[in-house]
Formats: sequence, structure tokens, C-alpha cells
Amino acid sequence: ASLLLSMNRLEEAHRLSSRALVIAEDTFGREHPFTAAVLLNLGLLYSRQEKLTAAISVNQRLLKIQQRTEAPDSARLAATMNRLGVAYYRSGRNTEAEASLQRSLAIAEAQPDGMPDAVVSNLYYLANLYVVQKLYSRAEPLYQRLMAIQESTLSPKDPRRATTLDEYAALLKSTAMKSEAHKL
Repeated sequence: ASLLLSMNRLEEAHRLSSRALVIAEDTFGREHPFTAAVLLNLGLLYSRQEKLTAAISVNQRLLKIQQRTEAPDSARLAATMNRLGVAYYRSGRNTEAEASLQRSLAIAEAQPDGMPDAVVSNLYYLANLYVVQKLYSRAEPLYQRLMAIQESTLSPKDPRRATTLDEYAALLKSTAMKSEAHKL
């Protein structure tokens, strides 16, 4: 199912993931770490399919298992909270999105390697969430931090840098800082 998901063969991946979940639950139980691994793939699939209600449900269930079986500061827990936060954000559930993304960011930052990809994802979605809520003063430092990380980790021509710069410029325009926006 993971291979099919990576190949964008979503219907086949869904069929196999659903079957794997039934087998995992029957063999190991609903709360077993192996069942959690199947739920992870199913959650990724639902997110890719834009089935956000299902993605949220599956990731909530996965999070409950991980909260019982993982350390409270585990990288897996941070990743699940990020996926859940993104699904909440994309569903317009802003309060839940903020809580999940902030917790994921805190865990990611505390990891020995700093989980740079997770930090970037959390900063990006939190900044966008604050812009949607017109909380520009909260979004601006997140965009600045995001741009600093991207500047040190991505090539100057990477489209993700351009996206962040464009979104930050739009933020500056929204806050009447048009001269700063034009510099970007």
C-alpha cells in the first residue's frame, strides 16, 4: 500500500490499507503499534485524497495509540501532531490546528537533530494560520524564521523559498509595509 501511495495509485492503496488494517486489528488488536503503523499509512492516503474528515479521524486514533506507546517527546508523536494540525488547518478548524502545530513544533525543536523538516512545516502552517486569522504580528516572526531556515538549507532557486517570500510579501502588504514587501 505504501508503494502504491508513492506511485499515486490511491484507490489500490486504499483497498490494501483497509485490508491491512482489518488484519492488523484482528491479529494484534486496535491499540497495537503495528496497527498504528497501518493507521499512519491510511492517514497519509486520506490526506492525499483530500478526505480531511477521514484523515483527522485516523490521525486522532493514531495519536491516542502513540500517546500510550511513545515517549511524550518522540519524533513520531511530533510527526503525527503535524499531520493532524495540517488536516485541521485545511479543514478550517483553526483552534485545533494551532494547538497541534504548536505542540509538534515544540517537540521537533527539542529533538537532538532539531527535526528541520518538521520545524519548517510547522512554522509554515502556523504562519499561514495566523495570516488567515489576521494575526499578522504572530505570523511575521514565523515567516522570518522560516525564511532564515530555508536560506541556509535550500538552493536560492528552490520554489519553496519563492513561495515563502511571496507569502511574506503579501503579509507585509496587508500590514501597510508595502516598501518592505517590494524589496522581497
